[in-house]
Formats: sequence, C-alpha cells, structure tokens
Amino acid sequence: MLGFGVDHLYLWKTYPPSKYSEYLSYYQKLSKARYSPNDTNLLLVFPYANVMKINGRIFRNQEPPERQALAKHNVTMANSFPVPLFEIDQYKGNTFCGLPEDFNLYVLDAKPGKYIDDKDLQECDCLPEKWKHGYSKGVAMGNNKQVVIYWLIVW
Repeated sequence: MLGFGVDHLYLWKTYPPSKYSEYLSYYQKLSKARYSPNDTNLLLVFPYANVMKINGRIFRNQEPPERQALAKHNVTMANSFPVPLFEIDQYKGNTFCGLPEDFNLYVLDAKPGKYIDDKDLQECDCLPEKWKHGYSKGVAMGNNKQVVIYWLIVW
C-alpha cells in the first residue's frame, strides 16, 4: 500500500469550571497559534492513502472526495501550523477539523523535520513541502463541557 500514516496520541479530560478557566488562560498565553475549528487556514494532518499498490496493480482515487479535497487544501497551507484532523467519536463535530464548534485549538509547538526512524516514515502528497514530516503538540479546548483534548502527532 502506498499510504501516509500518522502516529498520534490523544488524551482528554473534563475539568470543573474554575480549573478549566485556569488551564484556558495558561494555554492561551503559552500557544504559538490559536485556531477555531472552522478556520480555513488549518493544515490538517491525517492518514491518507489515495493510491494503493496490491500485487503489482495500482488502484487510484481510494480516498473519498472530501478527504481528497482536504489533501488539496493542505498543500496550500505551508504557513500554518499543523493540527490533527480529529476523529474522536465522543467529540465529533461538523467542523473543518472534526470537532464541535465550541472548541478552540492551541498549538503549543510544531516543527518540520524527521523525528522518527526513516523506516517508519511515509511520503504524502497531502502536505506542503515544508511539512512533509514533522510533529505538532497542543490542546483543543471545548468550552461547553470544559474538556481539554491534549494531542501529540508525528509523521
């Protein structure tokens, strides 16, 4: 298979309102970038395998049109910090990044480069050249339920 994978870690926790407000203030100050879940400047990192090679045969257009459109969008976002495309069932939303509208994303750090062994890296035409490989860490904060989703992604 010719595909692109993402190593990711998500942890989430709901906090009491006073603690949530404290964390919100802390992460707002600490973040390198803040995005809303429908921000069209999002550079979304997600597994992608639009072309597959099985037994010597190549199969194209294996991803749904929506994911192909996201991949094309991503290529133009070299100046944005990468964030995950969230596909967490209990926090599913109809926004660009996959979270409910009450969430905000705070990028705490992100750098291009190779941070895992070359044998584990895969190439993808779904990312801009600057971000072919790298990592991103941050928090997504949902105001309605005072939930914080911590993320770390490496690709």
